[in-house]
Amino acid sequence: AFFNNLFFIHLLIKIYKTKPTSVTISDKNKKYKIQTIFSPDNATTKACRWTSSDNSVVLANSGWANVFSETYLTPIGNGTAVLTAHALDGSGVTAKCVVHVTCF
Repeated sequence: AFFNNLFFIHLLIKIYKTKPTSVTISDKNKKYKIQTIFSPDNATTKACRWTSSDNSVVLANSGWANVFSETYLTPIGNGTAVLTAHALDGSGVTAKCVVHVTCF
């Protein structure tokens, strides 16, 4: 894209993953987090939006866009849910993390 005499190159995310890919929340007073890993390193938009397969089990950053590499988890109730990170660069790339909550 060309804007104000500057040329911007938009690089889409190719590989996307979470670390860890599975986590168990066993203490609701402890902070739990997962890390998002974007690739390539020079991707233009390193941000994602999180969704939970079951909002009654766990939330990640309460659904806000995450431009940080660490995402904090909020346990809501016992059970298992899959958190999905959706890349915000238009690539459609997603990554998943399975969360088991056992602290209620």
